[in-house]
Amino acid sequence: MPLLQKTLHAALGLHAEYFYRDGHGSDILAITFTERGNTELNGLGFGGAFLRDRGADILAVKSSNFRWFEELAPAVAHITAQLTALRLGNAGRGYKQRVCYGSSMGAHAAIRYSAGFQATRVVAISPLFDILANQDQRYAEDIPRLQTRLMMAPANIAIDCDFFILYDPHDPDALHVERFREIIPAARFNPVRLPFSGHPAGFFLSETGVLKEVVTSLITQGAMPNLRRLNIDRLRSQYYRYCIANACLKAKKYRWAANFLLAGEARGWFNAETKTLFARVYAGLKDWPAAEAAARAAIALDAENTHRKLVLVEVFAKMQATAQALALLDEMIAAAPEVGYYRWYRGEISRTQRTK
Repeated sequence: MPLLQKTLHAALGLHAEYFYRDGHGSDILAITFTERGNTELNGLGFGGAFLRDRGADILAVKSSNFRWFEELAPAVAHITAQLTALRLGNAGRGYKQRVCYGSSMGAHAAIRYSAGFQATRVVAISPLFDILANQDQRYAEDIPRLQTRLMMAPANIAIDCDFFILYDPHDPDALHVERFREIIPAARFNPVRLPFSGHPAGFFLSETGVLKEVVTSLITQGAMPNLRRLNIDRLRSQYYRYCIANACLKAKKYRWAANFLLAGEARGWFNAETKTLFARVYAGLKDWPAAEAAARAAIALDAENTHRKLVLVEVFAKMQATAQALALLDEMIAAAPEVGYYRWYRGEISRTQRTK
């Protein structure tokens, strides 16, 4: 049966569209949120095609902004009212399950708006609690776009809702999961650990061929399938190899880390993240020309992400090229003076230099 479509909200950079079956339709509504960097505001949104094929109706919330869906807040009540009117008008009854689903920024929104959309279940892949915290600077460049200073609160959490959070316990995402643990009732909190799956963990599940099975089981049954019984080959995943290399880096096994990365590049796995890790690995090996070259390659591949420049600053600092490190930080501070971390890092490098 083809889906009917109704736009429930349309604003600059943010659309919410309802895709539903006429008559009695589905018992499940999947409320989906796009990932950071999405540019498409039309269509079924994040995971919409496979959710449609599994019989769910879809409320696709799509953002092309980098504001972490904060601009959605004033529209939620109106969207929900329209959705309820359409559902009751066409099917005569409500949904048995309302499932919020997203990854990374979208997973943040899936949890943040669980109460507003009256969710009964949330499936969140690698959700971020708060990008304003200094201990995780991966998305510092988005902070100037935010108008709120409170990204998540207990009032955002839906009552009588089960939360399934899939994440890598070795990734900085684990810090955010612990923050969610503080505000989600223990009986409803279901963390799913996927060691060395990276951020977001969905790429690992996709590369190993089990993403659709996992998400389908969580959304339709509220149960996580046994990954051991699925007998997945973890080494098929670029993200798994990357995360193992990162673990080797943290353990100061620099040559092992380099070998994992080189094996990945031999398969054509070449992107800004791997180059960033190469920079840190070569810095550990004190191969300064290779470290600087890798950091600059990462910047060339992902020039909009200031995290890449921070890695080059880190390389300069380790090779004691203090003047170059401070000059690059000064450029970053001039471009984004509101990001306090840059000034703090500059002070740390200057202090370290003075004490030598």
